[in-house]
Formats: sequence, structure tokens, C-alpha cells
Amino acid sequence: MKKFFNFKTILATLVLTAMLAVPMVAFGQGDLSGQIDENLQRTGLQDDLGSAGNLPETIGNIITVVLGFLGIIFIVIIIYAGFIWLLSNGDDGKIKKAKGMIINSIIAVVIIFLAYAITTFVFSTIINNGIINPS
Repeated sequence: MKKFFNFKTILATLVLTAMLAVPMVAFGQGDLSGQIDENLQRTGLQDDLGSAGNLPETIGNIITVVLGFLGIIFIVIIIYAGFIWLLSNGDDGKIKKAKGMIINSIIAVVIIFLAYAITTFVFSTIINNGIINPS
């Protein structure tokens, strides 16, 4: 009998669910362009999406996005390992594999969180103190 719950089936289900759910959320928002600018002005921030920032700020933003994607990947691995454990039917080899994946993923998420914190601290210090681009 062919296994129904394999990695490809679970991945395809998650991708299709995301593809169907995202447009629903987007259609529910309406036109927010005026509200975004108004809220940014109210909070004292500005919309810098179209302007080129300085180099440390850009590098910090890129590293932040990459670390965010890595965090998402490892959370998905934790969920996948949970499925392996759930569907192991008491097989000690599968349970050991799932436990190892979960422990390694938790360690990776902690490392990513620490890397994010260090990156945020270093680049905010560089930007606020004007070390690279003195203003």
C-alpha cells in the first residue's frame, strides 16, 4: 500500500493552501495607500520604499529578510518533523529521526534569533552613530 502522507503530498497541500488563502486576505483589505501614508505621518515615520537608503541600512535590511526566511524554513522543518513523529506508528527509528530534526531545528531557530539580534544591534549602532556614513 502506498503511503499517503509523504513529504511531497504535505508540501503540495501547504503550497496550495497558501496560494488560495493569500488572495482572500489581499481582497479583504481594499485600497490602503492613503491610510498607509497617513499612519506613517502620524507616527513620525516616512515611506522610504522608493528612495535609496545608505549602504549599512540596505545591508541590514537584506540580512534581516534573509534571517526571516531562514526562520520560516526551520519552523516548517519543525512542523514536518512533528508529522513524521505523529505518523510513525511507534517505529523507534522514525521517532528518533523526528526528535533529532526537532532538536536541530530548535537550535537553528535560536541561532537565527541571536543572529538577528546581533545584526539589528550592530547595524543600528552603525547607522545611529554615523560610523560609515557620517551626516
